[in-house]
Parts: sequence; C-alpha cells; structure tokens
Amino acid sequence: MTKINTKDWRNLPIEKWNTSTVHAYLIDMTKEKYNAVYVPGGGGPVSRRWVSEKGMIKRELDRKGPAVVKKFIEICWREYYTPNPKRYPFPSFGFMLGFMDRYWTEALQESEHEEEVTEAINESHAKMEELGGDNDWF
Repeated sequence: MTKINTKDWRNLPIEKWNTSTVHAYLIDMTKEKYNAVYVPGGGGPVSRRWVSEKGMIKRELDRKGPAVVKKFIEICWREYYTPNPKRYPFPSFGFMLGFMDRYWTEALQESEHEEEVTEAINESHAKMEELGGDNDWF
C-alpha cells in the first residue's frame, strides 16, 4: 500500500488533512502570498515554536475539523490581515488564533455553505446519470 503524503495539501482530500498538512499549507502559501519564509511567531527557540504551533493546530483540527481550519486561515489572509513588511511580514497561526479568533464563526459558516453546494452538485450529477447521463440530447 502506498503511504499518503500528508504534506501534499494540494492533492490530499481536506478530510485527511492533519497538522503536517496545515503546516505545509502555511509554508507554501506564505511564500506565495507574502514572499516570505514561514516561521511560527512568539518568543523562544524556533524549534520550540514549531512544537507549540503544532499543538495549537492539532487542537483546532480536533475541535473544528480541517475544512473549517483551512477556511479560517483563508479568511485571515483574504480580508483581515495587512502585512507590515519590517515587523510582521505575514500572520502566523498563533497570531491568527490570538488576534483574529473572532473569524471562526465566519469560517464555520463559509465551510458549511461550501459543503452544501458540493453536496447539491453531486446530487445533481447523480440525477443526470439516472436520467441517462450520455448527454446526447444537448
């Protein structure tokens, strides 16, 4: 059996995301969005900050689920964070939790809406298949 690469967030289904997937997502997207190397914020040794942040991510994945965690990060990037290139070139996950936590509700609502839309599309495709999915009549 082939081992799943949990760091391949682009190809891994969201329901299989874990702490490593979220970190890979943060690292890749921070480079893409802010042209910066992602490092967890806070004080102390960098190695300890990674461990601490993994704990934060794990807790939120367990509480809210990967789709909501991903949506929360997207919302923080999308609308509510303006970088300060010298002091804060990108938001770390710890920063998001500490200063942007009010957006969890929006993340939950958007995630549920996306799930409903996906479900409706899948049901529509199933109905089309039932009715003769060859689509020759188009």
